[in-house]
Amino acid sequence: MNGVLVTVDDGDDTAGGVILRWECSDRLTGRMIDAVAGRRFDDPAIQHAGSVKQAMNAAVTQILTAAGFTVVENPNDMDPLSLNVRAAPGPDVPLAWDRAGGTVSPWSPKA
Repeated sequence: MNGVLVTVDDGDDTAGGVILRWECSDRLTGRMIDAVAGRRFDDPAIQHAGSVKQAMNAAVTQILTAAGFTVVENPNDMDPLSLNVRAAPGPDVPLAWDRAGGTVSPWSPKA
């Protein structure tokens, strides 16, 4: 799978909630896995995959924040380079991109 992977962690701790993780292309992921398995930790694929994930996390955070979501780096150290959606905008929250004061989607993370 490539792109944003969305999972829900029902745990009642800092690792819980809606988790977003960028999945690189199968080709890059395969190269990275081969490099790690071969203990080639200086392989450019490892660095590139990390750079891609950081860039995509920044883009996703910016997009969701503009839409009124609260997004932070996932505090779960067992799931590095992932994001945690802490809150969705309420129905009356004005959005940064909507100067006309329209409404937002009623979606919100399940408690």
